[in-house]
Amino acid sequence: MNGNKWKRTTLEPLIKIRSGDSPSLHTLSRTEGVPFVKVEDLNNCRKYQVTSREFITSKVSPIPEGSVIFPKRGAAILNNKIRLTAAPMCLDTNMMALTVTSDELHADFLFYTLSHARLHAIADTSTIPQLNNKHINPFVILLPSISEQKQIATILSTWDRAIELNARLIAAKQQRKDALLQTLFTGKVRLPRFAKGHWSACQLGDIASNSTRRNGTTKSPQVYSVTNSVGMVPMSVDVIGESINRYKTVGKHDFAYNPMRLNVGSIAMWNGDVDVLVSPDYVVFQCGDELDAEFLNHFRMTHFWHQFVNRSGGGSVRVRIYFSDLAEMPLKLPPLDEQKAIAAVLNTQDWEIELLRKKLDALRRQKKGLMQQLLTGKVRVNVTGASGE
Repeated sequence: MNGNKWKRTTLEPLIKIRSGDSPSLHTLSRTEGVPFVKVEDLNNCRKYQVTSREFITSKVSPIPEGSVIFPKRGAAILNNKIRLTAAPMCLDTNMMALTVTSDELHADFLFYTLSHARLHAIADTSTIPQLNNKHINPFVILLPSISEQKQIATILSTWDRAIELNARLIAAKQQRKDALLQTLFTGKVRLPRFAKGHWSACQLGDIASNSTRRNGTTKSPQVYSVTNSVGMVPMSVDVIGESINRYKTVGKHDFAYNPMRLNVGSIAMWNGDVDVLVSPDYVVFQCGDELDAEFLNHFRMTHFWHQFVNRSGGGSVRVRIYFSDLAEMPLKLPPLDEQKAIAAVLNTQDWEIELLRKKLDALRRQKKGLMQQLLTGKVRVNVTGASGE
């Protein structure tokens, strides 16, 4: 265990700061030259910046490989988009680079230290978030020996690789599910034991019905709203008194949506065992005996659903789409047992994706905890083969 004390210093004597250049100063290409990185290009990776969408073909002095780069103004600062250059590259005017100039500081350790500190905590956020030399130079950093810095970076890199692998698995699983969505609902690809079953043509209104059930009581069940990201969520405000009587009741496997936000995906199936309430302005509908609710819940994720809804709304988010409009949606409907089998396949895909997401969340929490311990010296790492330690 390394017992040496860490050095406390500012970044100024350890780095060289360089801001990016305007594209107008260079000759740009889409295919060759030195990568010219803009803030949007930071979305292409999580740690090492390699490529960009544009390149500089004119003679330039690029940012060296191994520099820490990040946005210097705007909302991207709040998103903590920090990267390490994996090749020489140039930057747009909205970006800044820190190149290590001292043998006391390792670039990867600097990367993790800034990531842990978070850009918004360093920047001036009184108006538009921005970072300048005056924010970077006085930033205080705790420095262990170079060998310990490298060991800390190696440990955190292991978590980075695990996080990256898990994220790729999620993307692959989601891609597979998306492919299944577009094939299983056409009837062109059939589950083996249903290969000869007949699919019937119908409209949604033939197999689902609008629900007008109201609360009709002074009792106040939980009131929910619908979002396009997480589905049905409890509202934080209380609704009491006579107004609760008009709220619509949503039972298990009922669908609810805001008619002004169906275009952006604000629709959800309620899967709870206890009835809940939604705004009287919402549309609530139920599946008939010929339609499996889980089957429909997956169908609403397909291109066919989105194309119909967009046509109904004329491409505008704020067009009201009531059940009478949605009821005209054409469907190719397999027998009920095949619907359930298709839903089961897709539910398995969702279950696997959810497990991977929980694992990803756990890895991120573990890494955050490790950074808190390792980058502050609260937990020291073993450094072997280093002289004087």
